[in-house]
Amino acid sequence: MHPLNPLNLLTPLNLVDEQRGVALFVTILATLLLTALSGALIVLTTTESAISRNHRLGVQLVYAADAGLEWASQALRQTANWNDVLAGGHQIRLRLSTSRPLLAGGFQVDLDLRTTDLQRAADRGRQSDPDAPRWQLFAHGWLYTLLDEDPVDPILYVAVWVADDGADGDGDPALDRNASLHLRAEAFGPSRAKQAVEATLRRWPRPDSGRDASALRQAQGVLSPSKHVSETAGDAPTEPIGVRLAPWRIVE
Repeated sequence: MHPLNPLNLLTPLNLVDEQRGVALFVTILATLLLTALSGALIVLTTTESAISRNHRLGVQLVYAADAGLEWASQALRQTANWNDVLAGGHQIRLRLSTSRPLLAGGFQVDLDLRTTDLQRAADRGRQSDPDAPRWQLFAHGWLYTLLDEDPVDPILYVAVWVADDGADGDGDPALDRNASLHLRAEAFGPSRAKQAVEATLRRWPRPDSGRDASALRQAQGVLSPSKHVSETAGDAPTEPIGVRLAPWRIVE
């Protein structure tokens, strides 16, 4: 009990003190709420930015892998005998390419190990299947070299593997008898990002050739003589064969 206020009556001074205490409490509470809200907004903004960045990188990797497929299909168009490719004797390394590219963030890709992993996955459950694919690394390099652009900071690395499609049923994954290959392209980026696409590549006669498809393949050494429909020597085609790349699908 205050000696000057024995009845504890509220005085204007006491009322001011209590109002100040309530205002201070409300201010502290509002500050805490605003701090929590600001933190939540920062986390949300950071998360949205990361999601957007990852999505953009994923799209870039898909299109980079698609560019790898297109580039490889044109290179295979110039390859007369695809059996050399299936045997692993034909590999293209673009300028500045390496089998162990070092990407941003210190991530290093080992393409030899990647080939082993692909083969292990292909053999899983198909050990007794003679037509199981045998993946061969065909081409690899930085994306800007595939596109034949001016050198830039290396960001995306692309690799393409080929295998017999197995539909010919010849029991030999190193021998192509139906003018058809299976292609797989993988694009690697920062932070261990990767996208892979696969497609089937087929030889086909040019529409204006007027030649039988088997005759064209025979001329390129794709089919064995036993598979060739007999024609006169004057009908032997001289035009190059084209290739058709089936629509690709994302596999990873």
